[in-house]
Formats: sequence, structure tokens, C-alpha cells
Amino acid sequence: MRVPMPAAVVRDGVLHMYVKAGLQAEYQVSQGSWEHYVKPVAVSADAQIKVRARLEGTQKISRQAHL
Repeated sequence: MRVPMPAAVVRDGVLHMYVKAGLQAEYQVSQGSWEHYVKPVAVSADAQIKVRARLEGTQKISRQAHL
């Protein structure tokens, strides 16, 4: 089963993400550790952002997207 990628955008310095039910959104800022997305997150303009989705309760993840 392929895990779909999340929808994500940085708008006015804030990361917004959306995933389908049953998936957990995750993000990484400037090569840091992967974090669970719970609510919009402030990010700096020069930050390197990666996003992905994880099938809840498993280690299956989607492809990563760079924003």
C-alpha cells in the first residue's frame, strides 16, 4: 500500500499541513528530527522544510516533499 503525501504550505512564515484520516503528518526543519504535526507551526524564512505522512501505528511513510 502506498502512503499518500500530505498537503503542505508555508504561508506568512507558518507551516500548514493536511493529511487524510488514518495518517499522521510529520515535518522536519533544517535537518532536525522529525516532529508530529499537531497545529500550524511558525518557521523561519530560511528554514529547509521537509514533510511526509505516516500510516498510524506502522513504520510506513510517504515520499518526502521539500517546501
